[in-house]
Amino acid sequence: MFKNLCHEIITDTLLTSDTLTVSASCALQAVEVDLSSATRLLSMALGKLRYIRASWESIITMASAIATVWKIPSQFTVVRKRRTKRLFDELSNDERLQDPELAFKTQVCCLL
Repeated sequence: MFKNLCHEIITDTLLTSDTLTVSASCALQAVEVDLSSATRLLSMALGKLRYIRASWESIITMASAIATVWKIPSQFTVVRKRRTKRLFDELSNDERLQDPELAFKTQVCCLL
């Protein structure tokens, strides 16, 4: 539940504060494309994404405040570590992230 709340805050921050992504998309889909303005809009949208990634702590703080008001637990749920089959000649294997907050940050914020 807290994971969904954090995802909603990230989406809300991205889409409602500035309509950069919408205007960049419209500029790129127009019949007469002005590449300089589309490039400028895309670079502004990229700056917004970098800002969201840098303000991770404020997103968690905001989500915790909302979770307190809504009376839901403000913790990420711990998922058990899944076993993967290891082949006989395998020297190393991938490690799963054990911290649920770090796993969420890696899966959502780094993909944006």
